[in-house]
Amino acid sequence: FLGNAPKFMPVDAYYDSFALPDGAVAYYPANDATWTEDARELLGQKTLWVPVDDPFAVSLDVNPENFSGVCGPNTVFSLKDGVLTISGKGEVSHPSWNSYRSHIQKVVIQDGVTSIGAGTFQGCTNLSKLSIAQSVTSIGDSAFYNCDKLTQISLPSKLKIIGARAFGGCDGLTKLVIPNSVTTIGDGA
Repeated sequence: FLGNAPKFMPVDAYYDSFALPDGAVAYYPANDATWTEDARELLGQKTLWVPVDDPFAVSLDVNPENFSGVCGPNTVFSLKDGVLTISGKGEVSHPSWNSYRSHIQKVVIQDGVTSIGAGTFQGCTNLSKLSIAQSVTSIGDSAFYNCDKLTQISLPSKLKIIGARAFGGCDGLTKLVIPNSVTTIGDGA
């Protein structure tokens, strides 16, 4: 965005038709006071808002080898050279890397992330390495479904829930270490 934040009419339908998609990354002028938190939230609640000194200096080229965005209410991701790193606090609930699933070779979920949502990594057919922080307590349904290059996984010691088909279709999986903390395992996990 360049210049002042847009003025909004108090009509909900207008906001809905103008909202940015979940996981979008938006750059706005850091020195412009009209870009308040409320103005940014009206445009996109699940958008990563980045203040920049010179919006003209920002590259808008989305390279699947170097891509970042929002993946939950308080979590963000970066994809660089085949490594998807997730950081922040709470759940990973809406992955924004759907178009880049085939580029993901390794996933690193950092400390602070507590939940991996349903279908989050489903179909990441080149995913062969996985590091899950000890803070993760829940893995949703089909979270790693059809990640057939995964061979070994050690789950975090505080994990409580493994959703249905969480590792279904992971035909290359030869070793899965499930900690004693797990209280629920869904069908076909």
